[in-house]
Amino acid sequence: MIREILSDIFSPYSSLGERCWATLIVLLVLVIVGLFCYLGFTFVDSAAITPTRMTVTVVDVKEVVPAYTTIIMVRNVTIPEYNPESYRLHFKLDGEKVSSSVEKKLFEEINVGDRIEVVYGFGRLSKSHQPTRIRLIGN
Repeated sequence: MIREILSDIFSPYSSLGERCWATLIVLLVLVIVGLFCYLGFTFVDSAAITPTRMTVTVVDVKEVVPAYTTIIMVRNVTIPEYNPESYRLHFKLDGEKVSSSVEKKLFEEINVGDRIEVVYGFGRLSKSHQPTRIRLIGN
């Protein structure tokens, strides 16, 4: 099937419309395959992170991510997906900039410049810092 599509794209007897459709199909397949690879990598990288280290760091930035809605299409049915407002803290772990979502209550208690205790592990594939628990400590 792929060979036929590629031969349609490069065939001197194909019309411009056939070439455009075949090119669009190939690009769509590549995007879908890439999306599945990315989602698989993300799932494997962040599944069951084991906390291995604990450190004290300082909050650099507080960020409120506004609520938004995305649209998912499943079998020609569009399903709106609501994403509520979320709260993120930005800080450094081992010199690397990291951000993590936190609950609203903790977010409201913490100010920029406050010291926090962060328990974290590492991604299985990316080896990036993955915070698992954050708590405010006295200044």
